[in-house]
Amino acid sequence: MKKTIILKATITVIFVLFFIFASEIALAIASKEIIRPKELREFPHEKSIKNVFFNIDNFVANQDIFYSVEISGWAFITATKEIDNKKIDLLFVSDNINYEIKSDLIDRLDLRSSLRENNVDGLSHGFISTFSPILMKNGQYKLFIYCYQNDEDSGWVDTGRIFLKENKSFIETQSP
Repeated sequence: MKKTIILKATITVIFVLFFIFASEIALAIASKEIIRPKELREFPHEKSIKNVFFNIDNFVANQDIFYSVEISGWAFITATKEIDNKKIDLLFVSDNINYEIKSDLIDRLDLRSSLRENNVDGLSHGFISTFSPILMKNGQYKLFIYCYQNDEDSGWVDTGRIFLKENKSFIETQSP
């Protein structure tokens, strides 16, 4: 009788813990479609050498099991030579911790005339990031975009957008 009560109590505790941490457990075994924020020790607070032209087109906070967030837009630097290996990352910066989010590049045909005016080659200047903020620490974060096009053509820009992470909630509190 005593063993049955202990077994039922153990199962109940395990079930309650699983229920509380279900999102974190699912994120740990999630597919590669959901990007985990990478914690950064430092952020380069000195002025960015290159001007980054950018726009954030869309911000969506989903109510799925991962509380995933999707941010899309475009970014480029006027390059002096052909772009070999471009990447665009999102940087969420707070007073005590920073996170880097990788983005997938997408072709932006709608930017063709603007890119031509700025002597920028290619069309892969759009980005989309889908990530889960569950593992981020609670706090207020400024959003920066880091754009890398070549060894000498990289820079970052403060987007002027501020986000608040509280528990599983990730909302935009300020936008330009």
